[in-house]
Amino acid sequence: MSRNLKARDIAQRENAVVRKDAHTWQVESTDGKNSYTVIDWGDRKQCNCVDYRRRKQDCKHIKAVDYTVLKERFGDLIN
Repeated sequence: MSRNLKARDIAQRENAVVRKDAHTWQVESTDGKNSYTVIDWGDRKQCNCVDYRRRKQDCKHIKAVDYTVLKERFGDLIN
């Protein structure tokens, strides 16, 4: 399953993506056993998961935050 599909699955779960403050999000893992911190720097996002640290590209947790923000702004368009 692609990162985008996994991110959508995370974003659709209730309380899996939670805003902690203006720039910080807690995002559950796909299995729900762990959570990761995504920081939104405005021009970029950063996650503390292994995938992001290795690749330095958007991981599923960052993409889940993006989907959640879109859902908040425009409603649930990702069905």
